[in-house]
Amino acid sequence: TADIQQKANKGLPIYIWDEQFISYHEKLENSIKENARYSLLSEIDVQPEKVASIEIPAFKSTVGKKSRYQLFSFVIDAKELMKISYVARRELGGELFYQRMVNEKRLKEIAKNYIDGSQKIFPNNIIVALADNSWSFEKANTDLDFPNWMEFGKLIFGRKYNSCWIIDGQHRLFSHAHTTNSGRLTVSAFANIDEENQAEYFLDINRNAKRVSPELLWDILGSTKPTTKDGIISNTVKELRETKDSFFESNIKIPSLGSGTFSFHGLCDSLDKMELGDKQLGFVGHKKKNPFFTKSPAQHSTNLAKAINIYFLKFDEKVDSDISKLLYSNGFVSVLIYIYKVLVVFLGKKPSDIELDEFLDVLSASYNALSEEEAAQIKKTLTSEGAKNLYRNS
Repeated sequence: TADIQQKANKGLPIYIWDEQFISYHEKLENSIKENARYSLLSEIDVQPEKVASIEIPAFKSTVGKKSRYQLFSFVIDAKELMKISYVARRELGGELFYQRMVNEKRLKEIAKNYIDGSQKIFPNNIIVALADNSWSFEKANTDLDFPNWMEFGKLIFGRKYNSCWIIDGQHRLFSHAHTTNSGRLTVSAFANIDEENQAEYFLDINRNAKRVSPELLWDILGSTKPTTKDGIISNTVKELRETKDSFFESNIKIPSLGSGTFSFHGLCDSLDKMELGDKQLGFVGHKKKNPFFTKSPAQHSTNLAKAINIYFLKFDEKVDSDISKLLYSNGFVSVLIYIYKVLVVFLGKKPSDIELDEFLDVLSASYNALSEEEAAQIKKTLTSEGAKNLYRNS
């Protein structure tokens, strides 16, 4: 329009808010609430009307080849950091933007379970890049003997809403938008890093970080949180492995106990999804009492392990050996656990030996009627969650 052309001729900035831009900030506001305004203001180059400086004690180090970068290490209140933080998310369309959209559900889970629940501090640092002309550093006078590449002093922010570009840790930071608890975060802040190098750091952190194996996580949960649902499930599967003459005896791969054919985390995940470690069992929108639950978590694990073991032993006895050896896999075990949960919910109690026998007579007959090729195909098919769900519902 003529108005836009007039502003352009005067050298005034013009911002086009298209559907992508508007949709992005609507989603962001839903996820991080009022903190989204700081992102919006930084997008249109609006500076704080009043420079309310944020001053933080910090260590300054020169790092990298030929001391190319300055690295600042400090602790800051999370709500203060949110005011001066910016995330270069791909949804905004920047060629070198590298972050994904923040996940609202994950933010709420972190706030509820980690900040409000256990009230722990995050053990790893938030990694940020300092925007040019957004900060200053004042060296402190001290008698402490620092190496020549390190200084201690005061890092000062307040000139820009996007003083800190988040490279790693946006969910840890913005989870504080969903809690009233104050939280402090440890931060490593790099100066003199452009967007391209930020993207490289982001890729390095996420590409080279080695994920903890799910087997190890479940193993640790049994030891560190035995009274929780996850701890109950972990110890149930451990008991299955360690019980003499159990169907799973010495045949589940558990880091602290030894190797085996069956997956520890696969069994734990199946019991978890079927809610067998919970107080109640849900099915088709209804909840029923879990017959294995007791106020003693250890007894809950024992009750469940005993019942699962009897179920698998009886099923194994009733299925022809030529067929069963072709069926058994982590996927098929998961399906059998689902079937057992349905039986328990249908009966509203732990099945008696007679009820279990009658049920398994019917179930095993359907598998004994298979050809070896059909049995092998079932095992080959059940390799994903989608395939298992489809098979269970067929």
